Amino acid sequence: MSANTAKQRTPDVDPKGKQRKRFLGKDDALSLASSIAALQEKKSQIRSEKRQKDQALNASLGHDAKQISDSKSKLKEIKAILRARTAEAKKQRARSRKERLKGSEGRSETPSQPINIKSEKNKRKTVSFA
Repeated sequence: MSANTAKQRTPDVDPKGKQRKRFLGKDDALSLASSIAALQEKKSQIRSEKRQKDQALNASLGHDAKQISDSKSKLKEIKAILRARTAEAKKQRARSRKERLKGSEGRSETPSQPINIKSEKNKRKTVSFA
């Protein structure tokens, strides 16, 4: 029986039953590449036709595009105004902070209670179990 099975095996299958790798020939690779290129060309042609139709449609309805750009320009103007307001408010806060610091310098240069930084760092928290 082993003689019959040896005759039935194809050259692509080794004695362990595994298939050997089969690489494409030069003609097969060229035909595959040409089919892929044809498919890509078809897709790009469809896209370009759609784009041309959309541009023709937009050209006939040109007034809608102007309304959108008007609303965008208004939005940009409003955003610029808001940025200017926030910048002015920030400047005003800085001015008021400076004025407060100038006012505190006139009162006294030493605080009423000296702060002992070292003792605050060394304090330990106590935990009580109830």
